[in-house]
Order: sequence, then C-alpha cells, then structure tokens
Amino acid sequence: INKAIVIAKRTNDKMRLSLSYTIMAVLCRFESKMDSSFYYIEQALQIGKEMRDKNRVTSSYSAIGEMYRMQNDDAHALVYYDSARILAMQIGNKNQLAYTLGSMGSIYRVQNQPERALTYYLVALSICREVNNKTLISTNLSTIGDVYRRLNKLDTALIYLNEALEITKTTKDGNRQGFIYVAIADIYRDSGQYEKSLNYLHFADSIASTSSYENLKAITWIGIARTYLGMGNISESTRYGEMGMQAADASQMPTNIQDASEHLYDVYKMQGNPDKALEMYVKYIAARDSVENEAQVKKFAQVEYEARESELKAKSAEQLAAVSAQEARKEEELKRNKIVLLIVAGAFILLVV
Repeated sequence: INKAIVIAKRTNDKMRLSLSYTIMAVLCRFESKMDSSFYYIEQALQIGKEMRDKNRVTSSYSAIGEMYRMQNDDAHALVYYDSARILAMQIGNKNQLAYTLGSMGSIYRVQNQPERALTYYLVALSICREVNNKTLISTNLSTIGDVYRRLNKLDTALIYLNEALEITKTTKDGNRQGFIYVAIADIYRDSGQYEKSLNYLHFADSIASTSSYENLKAITWIGIARTYLGMGNISESTRYGEMGMQAADASQMPTNIQDASEHLYDVYKMQGNPDKALEMYVKYIAARDSVENEAQVKKFAQVEYEARESELKAKSAEQLAAVSAQEARKEEELKRNKIVLLIVAGAFILLVV
C-alpha cells in the first residue's frame, strides 16, 4: 500500500490515492494504531472532497464513525454516522445508508436502548431489502432478533433469527451463521428446551471448531457448557466450560471472560473444588469490573452526546455545507469558463467572416 501511495502521488491519481489511504486506515485500525488510522482516513476524506466525490466522502465519514465507536466515543461516532447518513440520502447510496443506520442502531443497542435501536434497524432492513444486499439483510435480521430477545419477545426474535440463518447459508458467511445458531440456542435454553438448544449449539460448534475466530469459539462453548449444566451433565458442562475459558482468554473480551469464569465458579463449587472455584471467582470479579467500567464509559459518552448534540450536529452541517459551497463555486467557475469560451468562439467566427 505504501508503494501504491507513492505511485498514485507521482501520477496524480487521486482516486487510487484515496483508495490506498482508506485501505491503510483499515490496516492501522486492525493493528490498533488509531492515530495513524485517523490520519489516513482524514487524507482520504480530504481527497474525496477535492474530487467532489460524495460516495467517497460518505464512506470516509462512516469509517471515521466506526473508529470512534471502537474507542467507545459514541458521541463523535454518532455525529460522523449522521453525516454519512445525510450524504447517503442526498446521493441515493442505499447500501451506505443501510449500513450507517444499522451502525447507529448498534450504538443504541449497546447503550441498552432497545426500542431506539429497533427503529434504526427496521429502517435499515427495509432499505437493504430494496437493493437486495443479502449480507446487510442477514446482519440486520440477526440484530433485530437480538433486540426482540432483549425485549423478551422470543417468538418474534426466532422469526428474524431463522430468516437471517437461511440467508447466511446462501451467502456462506460461516462466522455469522455460527453466531445466529448460538442466539437461537440461547432462546431455547432460556425457555427450558435443552435438547433443542444443544442441537443448534452443535451446529455452531462444527463452525467454531474450524474457525480462527476466538470470540465465536468462546460463546459457542460457554453456551454448550450452560446447556449441559441445565441438563444435569456436570462433567460435560465442566469440559466445555474450560474450553470456553481458554477461548475467552484468547479473545481478550471481558464479557466472554466474565461469562466463562462465572459458569466455572458454579460447576467447581458443585464439584466441591474450593480452590478452583475461588480462582474463577477472582477472575469473574476482575472481568465484571472491566465490563461495568466499559458500560460506564459508554453511558458517559451518551450523556456527552445528548449535551452536545446541537453543537455537534451544527458542526456536521457546517462541514456538509462547506462541501456544497465548494461544489457551487466550482459549478459557477465552469459556467463562467463556458461563457468565455462561447464569446471567444463567436469572435473568431466573426473574424473569419
């Protein structure tokens, strides 16, 4: 990508330069080099504005929103997502509009505002159905199913999750398919249908076992451990719980570690193993505190967003207005150039006559 940037600069190929900056921003984000990621995406955004390429500007706003979301800065994430949403509506980019609305819905879902999240998800779903974007359709269906589960509307949740599952089978999105199997299994386990829950978890296990995605492994194996515990099979519950704990540690996600350690604390206590139970209890407390701290950060971010919403939206509108004004100036300049060209051409014809 660095080589591509050098060549694009030398040949003044702004389109490929912007694309290279965008890819570099993603690479830096995967390596948690957020400062560098912000730098490159800002460069891509600036080129998009210079080229008057609203699609590129829209995707850059959306990418910046995603980076703020990863840093738990929901206030700024919502502002950039909203800027992307406005532009996507202006240019009729329905794929980008659906993605942005879904991302905004996910912020509200994590902030435990399920009704508000549901509004965004349902609109996003109707748009991605229009353009037949199956990946986005399955994503929104599964997240809507999760929201209905949180609202304890389990039958409705299953309808959305099963539709999402069928789509992932056609798109061959293995990891998402695994997560949906787990979500359906959780509903059946919570309603006491352990055999049915276990069947879906075994489907998820067949995907997780061949996946390198530790998060999927963790939630699958913890789910199986909980289901076996509900069925009274302590030995299998312990075995899968320990597998889930290893995957949870590898995923480095506090919620996974919290769930796995809480489960193992329960089974070790049942087995009369106080040393291991105490070890898991200490681990559970540390993970729980980490999760609660993260939730508190998100809560403060939402309060900040609501307090600064008018200011931030005004800034966003100002940025969009600047792009529009720049376009208007260039259009006016083009008109003047055309008039001058017509005058010169007319004078030349008169001179020839």
